[in-house]
Amino acid sequence: DLHLNSVLSDNYYRWQIWLENPIELDDKQDTTIDRLIDLARGHLEEMEAYDNRHRLGCVIENLRSK
Repeated sequence: DLHLNSVLSDNYYRWQIWLENPIELDDKQDTTIDRLIDLARGHLEEMEAYDNRHRLGCVIENLRSK
């Protein structure tokens, strides 16, 4: 992380979510999926609020173009 941040500077952003209760790798229960989706939405909202260089918009546009 430190190396990538020093090399990429403002172009580096890492998503990392700490879970109080770990999720098993093969856990596909609806409640688990819903929980992960809620966490992802919260993270996207946080990124959008922090998006001072419009990185999230660039990511979404790149995904749409593929």
